[in-house]
Amino acid sequence: MTKEQQQRLPLSILAIGDSLTAGYYNGGWGHHPYATHLTDLFESAHIPVKIDQRGVSGERVVPTMVNRLHSFLEKGTSYDWIIILGGTNDLADSVLAENIFTNGLEPMYAMCFNQPQMKTNKTVLSSANDNCAVEYDGHLLEEGQTIEIKGKFYKVEDCALHRAYHACGTSLLQMVSIACDAVQNQKYKISSKRVRKHLRQTLLTEACCETICTVAEMVRYCPSY
Repeated sequence: MTKEQQQRLPLSILAIGDSLTAGYYNGGWGHHPYATHLTDLFESAHIPVKIDQRGVSGERVVPTMVNRLHSFLEKGTSYDWIIILGGTNDLADSVLAENIFTNGLEPMYAMCFNQPQMKTNKTVLSSANDNCAVEYDGHLLEEGQTIEIKGKFYKVEDCALHRAYHACGTSLLQMVSIACDAVQNQKYKISSKRVRKHLRQTLLTEACCETICTVAEMVRYCPSY
């Protein structure tokens, strides 16, 4: 294992769901959550990970799982990934799939995309020519500059720090697809100003693989833009 891997902060994952997440088996006499095997897979690849396993057997998405997710996120905990498995118990209780999605899964997805990414104070400095800089922990960051905070990347966009990502190959294509779907379905709101700002022609690999990019930068590659 390299020195860089040893110093890498653990990937933070929330696994929320029903019995499929809890690992219910043997009539409830035993539980073996998939989070256990997932942790082993990450560790075998020398990737530190911390999985918060929150499975409740028999739980329905509407309304209890929605409320549980809200209670976790309102505490200010920031997750890199959130895995949601739910809806089978709702279906078993004859709840329509459309209602499960509209009143349960869709609001949960929105919570994930809008979860607080930082719990710290920052100062925004503006000037007469509408340029600005963000001061964070003694560092003055200008528009477009990036910073790593607790193992996560952030970039200054429109006088604010926004989560930024580094990805290549199929992982990058998947991230762009998710970002496009989220914006199209209004699960993640981005101002038109932020999108227009990144409409100049740049290779996708240059934007996110050779450097890092924000969701607004990914969205410029969506068909609708």
